[in-house]
Amino acid sequence: MNLEVANAPHSPARTTRIALLVLGMHRSGTSALTRCLNLLGAGLPKTVFGSAPDNEKGHWEPQKLLDLNNEFLFTLGSRWDDWRPLPLSDQETLSQFQNKISEVITEEYGDAGIIAIKDPRICRFPTVYETALAGAGFEARFIIPFRNPLAVIQSVEKRDAMARSFASLLWLRHVVDAEAATRGRLRVFLSYERLMENWREAILDISHQLGVDWPNEMDAAADQIDKFLSPELQHHTSTFAELEQQKDIPDLVKEAFSALKELENGKNAARETLSRLKADFDAEALLVGNAAFDELAARENKFSARIQEQDRRATQQEANIHDLKRELAAVKSANSNLSEQAATWEETRARLALQIQSLGDEITKYRSGPFRRLWNKLVRH
Repeated sequence: MNLEVANAPHSPARTTRIALLVLGMHRSGTSALTRCLNLLGAGLPKTVFGSAPDNEKGHWEPQKLLDLNNEFLFTLGSRWDDWRPLPLSDQETLSQFQNKISEVITEEYGDAGIIAIKDPRICRFPTVYETALAGAGFEARFIIPFRNPLAVIQSVEKRDAMARSFASLLWLRHVVDAEAATRGRLRVFLSYERLMENWREAILDISHQLGVDWPNEMDAAADQIDKFLSPELQHHTSTFAELEQQKDIPDLVKEAFSALKELENGKNAARETLSRLKADFDAEALLVGNAAFDELAARENKFSARIQEQDRRATQQEANIHDLKRELAAVKSANSNLSEQAATWEETRARLALQIQSLGDEITKYRSGPFRRLWNKLVRH
């Protein structure tokens, strides 16, 4: 799919370059929101991670930053589907990646006055990006989109064959980390359901709460946004009542979703609930998570070893097949030579047969012609 990126024009009068960080869990409508921001004039990078079977309208993610984020997680002993808290205490490592992030942002976003950056991985380390963006000349402002965790879980379950309980903890990690790290910053909470129901109102809230003046007028972008936010984007829909009925989804997840809804409605007291949930989750994640991920790593190592052995055997079989094909080609070549020789011999035999026949005819002619009496006398004498 060819992704047409609407780049934000550089405004010489703008004194502050703004970076809108979209901090949402995978499958939470972050792609839809980011495209809306782009159509309103927020710049996207030169290298965009586009469409895929699980997201045909595009991810709208910065490919180079995505790769860098995966490298960062790997350096910290983590990965995209790890729901344990990140160890963010090594200042040297943080500084190295902040510098790399700043370089990529400068290279990919050019001189745009307002940009949008979206990768769910950033939910787990937004302060790293905040510092990196400052180094690149941007002020970070945060949009925290969220979605009913049951719908997210169903989507991740389908895409990644992930267990529901595991996916629910991954959802929880992304939302509590994003919320905790952005306190005291300019931020806004937005449910995916609200974006789909009334995007104009949602965008006005973002503009008001973050102090953003869009480079493109909303009315001018409305037709494109309406077409983009089609109902087909909502592959999974769930109600809060349905979420409450799910016994395999932890209560921590259900409470967190309720607290996010309250924050979206301006009820800041919900931050205390999320603080408590995060503290409980962090303690349990360190205790249970380390054991779970150690076991997961051991199983993956065994699986990788089996795959490698199968690959080795497959390679050997391919080599054997190659040798057999080469031998077969040699046999066919030899057969071809023999066939050619046989054909030559057959031609020679046919020619000799004709010569013998010709000689026989000559002999018969001599025996039956004028020389017959002379022949008989010679034979008698």
